Amino acid sequence: MNLKSSLPLLGGLSPERFMRAHWQRKHHLVRQALPDFQGVVTPKEVLTLATRDEAQARLIIREGKTWHVEHGPFSAKALKSLPAKNWTILVQGLNALVPEADALMRQFAFIPYARLDDVMVSLAAPGGGVGPHFDSYDVFLLQGQGRRRWKISTQSDLTLRANTPLKILKNFSAEDEWTLAPGDMLYLPPRNAHDGIAIDTCLTFSIGFRAPSAQEIIVSGLEAIVDDQRALAVMQSRLSTDRRLTATTSPAHIPTQYADAFERTLNQMKWARADAEKLAGIYASTPKSNVFFDAPDPTISLAQFTKKIITSTLMFDANTIALYDSNAIYINGEVHLNPTLLRNFLDTRTRPPARSFNANETQLLYEWFCCGWVIFQ
Repeated sequence: MNLKSSLPLLGGLSPERFMRAHWQRKHHLVRQALPDFQGVVTPKEVLTLATRDEAQARLIIREGKTWHVEHGPFSAKALKSLPAKNWTILVQGLNALVPEADALMRQFAFIPYARLDDVMVSLAAPGGGVGPHFDSYDVFLLQGQGRRRWKISTQSDLTLRANTPLKILKNFSAEDEWTLAPGDMLYLPPRNAHDGIAIDTCLTFSIGFRAPSAQEIIVSGLEAIVDDQRALAVMQSRLSTDRRLTATTSPAHIPTQYADAFERTLNQMKWARADAEKLAGIYASTPKSNVFFDAPDPTISLAQFTKKIITSTLMFDANTIALYDSNAIYINGEVHLNPTLLRNFLDTRTRPPARSFNANETQLLYEWFCCGWVIFQ
């Protein structure tokens, strides 16, 4: 992709200019980002998805100032009995369930895949919404069928209401307001307060981009140490000592020497650049806990696979997260130290029939195929 060329998706801005002027900085409204876009699923298909076990679905109903949240899967009978207005069904991970949703998400490939989260669809009856709230991630809100009115604010007061099942802002004061029609899109950076209310039955597609919190980085670093048997053995061998501990008449009081031992140990946790890069790659490529892969059935041999890739297109399963840096390839949380293999495949996620596979590439692709990480189109 030429980053300097403009994209209708971004309202005529080049990806480079959009990232410089708006990304993580300022909202951006685009009229007809995808002209007359109606969606990659219909309302009926969303309702069907909400009945499936593998879909992460939620039903949100507002009754006056009271909010109700239910988690799927739902029965078809329950969905047919929904009221005429003030409800929303959310289905997350739509890109893993519908190929067209994955293709929609890939239109935002000017942003690194490491930041991609998923596509969520919102089916809302008139008056439906999830209340004024803020997200901790970047999001593009693309309007499909129907219309939705959006109110946004850059307010610093992000206090939440108490005793509600949703994270709803207590004091929301709108600064801007727009009605989005099919094909319109609104980009919002993290922590921008917003409230979207359906004017009529509508579909809204949220393309979200996550960034790890400090807590997630620290937890993943500690998990990496535990998983590294050599590092763990060294850590276990370093017993804390407190030879200067004295007798006490206050046995419930934590001695300062005890905290000293924690401080010394935590200060010894130094990370080299290579460690940080590896940890970042593993974290960014690890699928969510609800993601599972199906091995091919029936399976084929390496020889059969080698013949098939000459005549068939290979592609990543929609759930597969495959990334690379200058040192390694990271796929679904695993590390492969040859960074030059298959880079173009990781960028495009589709590899047409070719005779140019070398033995190492073929072996690696076959291993991924057997795991269900790559599939034939």
